[in-house]
This record gives sequence, C-alpha cells and structure tokens, in this order.
Amino acid sequence: MAVKLTWLAHSGFVLEVQDNVVLIDPFLRGNPLAPYQPTILTP
Repeated sequence: MAVKLTWLAHSGFVLEVQDNVVLIDPFLRGNPLAPYQPTILTP
C-alpha cells in the first residue's frame, strides 16, 4: 500500500492512500491566500 503525504504550506497537507485523497487544512475556507478553495474540490 503506497502512502504519499504532500505539504501544501503552513499547516495544509494532502494525504494520498491508494485511490483515496484527504485534504487536511484547518484554514482552507475563507483564507484568501489558500491556493484552492473547498468549492472546487470534489470528494
């Protein structure tokens, strides 16, 4: 099983385990400096 952890910035991470992707960021929504907004991300 392959696990990939990518640091986005500050405290944001993307965790990828096989075909599953988890976005971890305590300040994603409402952050004008975030490279992605939750409205463009799909589950």
